[in-house]
Amino acid sequence: MLTLLTAVHAQLLASDAVSGIVGTRIMFERTGDEMPYLVIAMQPSSPADRNTGDWYMEGRSLLFNAYSTDSAEVGTLLEAIETELTGTLPTLASGATMDVAKMSDDMDLDPEQTDEGEDIWHGILNLEFTVQKTVLA
Repeated sequence: MLTLLTAVHAQLLASDAVSGIVGTRIMFERTGDEMPYLVIAMQPSSPADRNTGDWYMEGRSLLFNAYSTDSAEVGTLLEAIETELTGTLPTLASGATMDVAKMSDDMDLDPEQTDEGEDIWHGILNLEFTVQKTVLA
């Protein structure tokens, strides 16, 4: 789980398309930081559906929550994340990323506003990563 999260975080920070929008504001909890920013949230894994001896496959979903006062910026950021992660599979410290699939996306106004009273757009992209992991004895 942490291996995937670390790999995805590093890959997005290194992506010109993503970092060109959010800079280094890619985090794991919402802080209300300078806009735009991205929050990555791990979702529960799906059970291993293929056992191949010492290796098994696991489905692991990540939610990418984009926040900005500009709806077009949120849409561009979500598209950049999808393109980056489906085009180049994340390299894990152990195991391997076998596939990345888009499960859903959405965008709407957030119930909160900035301190200046501006509307905040919140976009969500749900990607499922198929990861091959080593079974520990």
